[in-house]
Amino acid sequence: RSLRRRKVTASKTETEIFELEMLIAKEEEDLQEQQMKLDTLICKTDSLQKKEQLFTVLEKATEKTEISREKLVSIENLQTWNLNVIENSNISIYFRTLVQDIKLIINFRKIKSGDFSCSANLETNKEPQSYKKLLKRRHFSGGTMDYLRSRLLLFCEEMKCTKLHSFADIKESLLLLEWKMGRLEGIAKELILMENKYGGQIRPSNNQFVVESQLNNSTQTTRLNVQFHLCSSYPFTPMDFDLRAIQGNIDVVSLNRQLVKTAKPGFGYISRTCGIIMAFLQ
Repeated sequence: RSLRRRKVTASKTETEIFELEMLIAKEEEDLQEQQMKLDTLICKTDSLQKKEQLFTVLEKATEKTEISREKLVSIENLQTWNLNVIENSNISIYFRTLVQDIKLIINFRKIKSGDFSCSANLETNKEPQSYKKLLKRRHFSGGTMDYLRSRLLLFCEEMKCTKLHSFADIKESLLLLEWKMGRLEGIAKELILMENKYGGQIRPSNNQFVVESQLNNSTQTTRLNVQFHLCSSYPFTPMDFDLRAIQGNIDVVSLNRQLVKTAKPGFGYISRTCGIIMAFLQ
């Protein structure tokens, strides 16, 4: 009987141990589940903190951008260019050109490295213009229009090759382009003078442009055909020119020597050279 009691007691103990083991396993499972929830909550908390920090940075950046936008708009009308689009990673501006209905579009886009890429192209200006504005626009001959368009396309290619690492570089590139546009306007005025005063004709020739004219003395007894070759660096580098006597006795060699000596590069290069030739022919 004593042995039977011991067996019963042992059986009850085993049952209790099994139940305790099951209870412990369940508690461990619950603990593991709670730990996973805690880990998830910690991750969410960290994520929310990072988002809050990013929102703070974004607010400051937005505030700076808005201030920059206001400054940019305030000086927009003082420049030869106009703002087209301004976004967080993209700035687009355009220059109104001397060529009718054509504008030069410049796009600056921030890339992953932190630098800026630049693209440039010519687009047709579809904005309606008033009659007064149309009257103010200069009218160019076909040859001059072709020359201006070729120089604008060259500006586009130069802008595409520009390396930009900061907003300061964008500023410098715009100042340089603005200077080039002003220089191009000066050249256009000179070409108009050549056409009106000296009967000059502008035409393309071997990837360059040639300004050709026939110059006479006051008595119409001598006539000289002159051709000026306009390279992309005109008017700040020595210019090639061809002289050919058409009428009268003209010492072309002596004239050529005098031009090399006295006609120097700079604004009004062609017109000054024509003035020297006219004085020589008298």
